[in-house]
Amino acid sequence: MAVTEASEVVRPAPEPLLPWQAMTMGSGLVLHGPADIACDHGALAAEFDRLDATLAQEERHCFGSCDGSWTSIPLTGWSGGEVVLAPLAQAIPAAAGFLSRLPGALVRAHYMRQGPGHVLDWHFEPQSIQDKECRLLVPIHAPPQAYTLLGHLAVAYPEGQAWTGDFNFPHKVVNPSDRDRIMLVVDVLSSPDLAALLPAALGEGRDLRTRLAGAARNALAMQRAA
Repeated sequence: MAVTEASEVVRPAPEPLLPWQAMTMGSGLVLHGPADIACDHGALAAEFDRLDATLAQEERHCFGSCDGSWTSIPLTGWSGGEVVLAPLAQAIPAAAGFLSRLPGALVRAHYMRQGPGHVLDWHFEPQSIQDKECRLLVPIHAPPQAYTLLGHLAVAYPEGQAWTGDFNFPHKVVNPSDRDRIMLVVDVLSSPDLAALLPAALGEGRDLRTRLAGAARNALAMQRAA
């Protein structure tokens, strides 16, 4: 599988930078990277479209957004104290196959939809290859105008490639296009086998990452409290 280089899709964020963005400037930290995990984008997109056309409304969830701008379709659940694929996974064999090939235990998986013109404001999760959980993003429908701000960078994740990032840092997702942005979002337990499929630089600078991410989160909290 040909892996898309981060340099092809990552660019400087628009200025002026907010205080929590500027903290990574000049740090040398790598904040995003491609995962060397094969995914058949054509099959993933086709089966999502079929599912989306027929799935009942009660199978769709709001994901931190009551106005419908950010919704999800859960692909996992719990049974006997273990994470299992939801019954609807039978209708999405390409996605189910992708999940089955991941090194590391599956924690949860969703399709996530960001509506046209919507913004998911600044937030953060304790997820990176250096944390207990690592988040993988597989773009299903990715308008080229849509982008994620993380630190001093902006990234437009392209279709056909799995990605990850250091989501301990505050990040914001913007979809200025007139199309839905659909992502397969997968959380797995971090492991050496998973790390071997990611750029090594994502695992470097642990102490600096911890310090800067904490300072960035504090800066965001202070602004919200002001």
